[in-house]
Amino acid sequence: MLGVALKGLARRKVRASLTAISIVLGVSMISGTYILTDTINAGFHTIFTGSYQNADVVITGKAAFDSANGTSVEPPTMPQSLLTEVQKLPDVALAAGSVTTSSLKLIGKDGKVISTGGAPALGFSVTPARSSSTRRRRAARGSTSATGSARRRSARRGSSRSPASPSSQT
Repeated sequence: MLGVALKGLARRKVRASLTAISIVLGVSMISGTYILTDTINAGFHTIFTGSYQNADVVITGKAAFDSANGTSVEPPTMPQSLLTEVQKLPDVALAAGSVTTSSLKLIGKDGKVISTGGAPALGFSVTPARSSSTRRRRAARGSTSATGSARRRSARRGSSRSPASPSSQT
């Protein structure tokens, strides 16, 4: 049986070599796809964990339901008064609000919407860096950062605020 197979391969060398090349190409394409997917997932994981690395507490809204097709609905926004309340806590060195949207429309100088070319239109606010005078003022009051004591106090209050999600934060 083995001899018949080897004789067939010897007679059709081009066919056998093209078959071997196609198998190698197919396996390498599938392997490359898995490697690319893992690299993209690791990149997003690094981005989202890095954005929260210095945050001790993140307060976000929680969506009341998911859409009919199983995707989540954007969580509700928080009022500006909540940010003011958090900033007044004694252990908080910095509290900042943010805005996140997935339906951003940029308007050009001509007044027309700038096309994204099919890419998602994501928008994020930027928190300005604290000035040294703010740090000195907080240090004079004896404040540090939003540490575990602030987290414990918040938990004792029975707050219904949910932990951070990559889609939005306040």
